[in-house]
Amino acid sequence: MSKLNIHWKTLALGAFLHYIFAAAINGGNEPSQPRMLAHAVEEPLSGDAASSEGHEGEVVIRDTTVTVIVLFLIALTICFEEIKESIEEAADREMMPVIEGLFGELTVLGFLSVCTFCVTKLGWFTLLSEKLFGDDEEEELLETFELVHYMLFFIMVFFGINVLVLVKDAEHMKRTWWIYNRACRDDAYMAEMNAILASHSKSEEKTTFLRYLGREMTPFRESKRKLRSELQLFRGLRHEFVVERSLDPPFLPHEQNLVPDEFDFGRYLCVCMYHELGHIVHLQIHTWVILGVITAIFWMIALVVEDQLEWFSWIWVGTGWLVFLFGAFFDYHMVEILEAMAANFQPIKSTRQSERGPLIMGGSKELPDWTRIDLDDYTQNSRGLLARLFLRGNSKITRQDALYWMERKGPRCYMIVFQVQMVFTATYVSMLVLIMFPFRMKMGTPIVERVLFLVLSLLPMYLLLSKYQTAVSNYVMACSIGVHRRPGVISQVIRDDKVSHIIQAMVTMHRLQNTVSFKEEDPDHAHTGKQSSGEYFSSVDLEACGKTFDAIDVSKSGTIETSDFGAVLKGLGVAATEESLKAMTAVLDEDGDGSISREEFMNFYRDHIMIQLDDHGIHHLAETMFRQIDADGSGEISMSEFKQVLDSFNVGFTVDEIGELINELDEDDNGTIGEEEFVKLLEKHRLLFEKIPLPKLE
Repeated sequence: MSKLNIHWKTLALGAFLHYIFAAAINGGNEPSQPRMLAHAVEEPLSGDAASSEGHEGEVVIRDTTVTVIVLFLIALTICFEEIKESIEEAADREMMPVIEGLFGELTVLGFLSVCTFCVTKLGWFTLLSEKLFGDDEEEELLETFELVHYMLFFIMVFFGINVLVLVKDAEHMKRTWWIYNRACRDDAYMAEMNAILASHSKSEEKTTFLRYLGREMTPFRESKRKLRSELQLFRGLRHEFVVERSLDPPFLPHEQNLVPDEFDFGRYLCVCMYHELGHIVHLQIHTWVILGVITAIFWMIALVVEDQLEWFSWIWVGTGWLVFLFGAFFDYHMVEILEAMAANFQPIKSTRQSERGPLIMGGSKELPDWTRIDLDDYTQNSRGLLARLFLRGNSKITRQDALYWMERKGPRCYMIVFQVQMVFTATYVSMLVLIMFPFRMKMGTPIVERVLFLVLSLLPMYLLLSKYQTAVSNYVMACSIGVHRRPGVISQVIRDDKVSHIIQAMVTMHRLQNTVSFKEEDPDHAHTGKQSSGEYFSSVDLEACGKTFDAIDVSKSGTIETSDFGAVLKGLGVAATEESLKAMTAVLDEDGDGSISREEFMNFYRDHIMIQLDDHGIHHLAETMFRQIDADGSGEISMSEFKQVLDSFNVGFTVDEIGELINELDEDDNGTIGEEEFVKLLEKHRLLFEKIPLPKLE
């Protein structure tokens, strides 16, 4: 309710300001006096009646026009607020910093509009224009300033479109990385890929820039080969991330790894991607300085071509192609870093191995490429000029630092490059739309030349934007591994993994209760509610099933007893009777020994838990589980109730992890978890409820 009040207060203030500005635009001879107010002061008390009525008619029309304009602006403000809210509701919670940053940058437009209004009303442009262009061109400077102002508006609009494209690509990458991480942990799937890679000698070829252009920057690449290449790279990066290899010879894996074997590397990359996109949206001062330098360069180019727009338009198109080539080279540089950081898997016939086990690879290729960098040669001969100038006296350079531009400062440098590329793309399109295309249409050039200009001007931006997803994913991976790994994000992913186990255990208990209810209502159909997944039960599924089993096995006996069900249901706020607990045990107890083994639990898990749930199903499941946990029926889950749920499962939450999770869920800071906040928790882990098959390798 408070949020709604704030919106209407904002609208009321905006309406008042719009009214004042609109009235001021209609101002009379005195700039400080709006025409409506001037008329009210200057209206004669007596005079010709007809003249007075005509004048009053003009006033009515003018006042009505201003009122309509204000109402129209209020309607636009309401639409803007509705669009903003709909975007925020549709976006993932972790994407909120990106959305907020985007709308924060849009406020720059309001600041520029206020500055433009003040400057034009002071009359400075008229005086300056007369001195620069002569008495007959007193409006020339004002028109130029307004054109630049509109140009900035279009630039920010196209920049916002770029950001929304990145948000959409981020959602796709979230799903892709989840699939890749699942595939890398599936022994049978990896064995199949190893066999395929062993029969394709071309997969061992080193990537060059020209090959990269032909392979990545065209839409005609074989999808299966691209999939195997990406999956192999992801596999190698994940392996090196898990083993956390020492930076010094002999580059042995870390003895006490903080990252478990089953670490969700895909989830880690997703969180890093959200952080990076949030930083990219907030344009840095360095970015604006670089854009200012680029503007000065084009000013000098305009002087050289003597303001011949026809020549300048072709130079602008050529610049677009240069930006495209630079973007391709930048992405190729990211690929070089990733290939150097990834483990060099060279599979042979037997490929079953654990993440920490010995790699089945050939000879000297066992270590990743970065371990073969000669630091002495790099420092003396290969170190970049900018690194020599700006990084003198910095900390010790490692072999991994040598892979990056500006070494340890590489990620910050890359972020600025990405920002400049995005803003220049928006500037390029704005110039085409506002200046180049209208000029070409008025020139009367042949239709063939117009079409050629249209194709050549838009094609580089189309190619650049079509590869945004690949560029962002490579950039995020390169800036989140090795010396740039993020311990805070690692801790968050490990905590989220524990939450996912609790959610799966809660869903299991919910399904089990439903099955018992169906059986009691219809004893003749004991399997009512059973939905066979019909899918292959992979090693990853088996591991998830085992962790769910362990979470419910509170007594640590290796089997689930009736008392275990009772302890878990008590933690969920459910007062179960002895008869209901025995009925739950009987549903899973296939051999009738009074306890549930892992094999019996696995059968139930496969048939009742591994099923597809849509948005409605997730919401219904969340609402049902929320009412169970909300023991006092207050409509809010208190911190003690939520902590009791976490403690009832054998997952191993620390006190700090519980505090961090509660703070994350309690978005409105009222000390409790509402139903909407609980629904968002399940939506965050919605991939647990989707049957996403692993892609076919051939």
